[in-house]
Amino acid sequence: MSNIGLGSTIGWLIDANLNFVRSGHPCYLRLRNFPDQQNQPYSQLGFSVAPSTAPEQTGYQDVLIVPPPSVIPGSSQNAGRDMGKLRFGTKIFGISNTFIAAQAVVMGITDNKYDVWVSTYVIGVMYENMLFSIESIKRRVVGSQTILWNITATSLENR
Repeated sequence: MSNIGLGSTIGWLIDANLNFVRSGHPCYLRLRNFPDQQNQPYSQLGFSVAPSTAPEQTGYQDVLIVPPPSVIPGSSQNAGRDMGKLRFGTKIFGISNTFIAAQAVVMGITDNKYDVWVSTYVIGVMYENMLFSIESIKRRVVGSQTILWNITATSLENR
């Protein structure tokens, strides 16, 4: 008898659905090439460090999210002006746990896959040439296995 659980089987079906049925525009997880200094524990205690301009502490990288996530327009209640820029409302990204598990291995995260989203390296989600800021992170679990991550994100207008 096979040792494959219900969660794994549904995860495979979701990956196939995202790959072949719902595939749309490419979507990227945008990461800094260095940790965010403001999120370091010493910074949260009130200490500051002068930023250096070392080459390894500049720039970012975009990691292609595979399989492509489902993207659903969210509520427009947040549309409006914020800090002088127009807010475009929200989008809900349905991202497969397969991508998150692979990204956790790359980032050296072993315990909680949720840490992929709250890492000091994460800037946001890049979709249709717009950077979306992560507002809410929820996961869907079947048979005690995470199969899908629902990421609610907002974006400001480009200027």
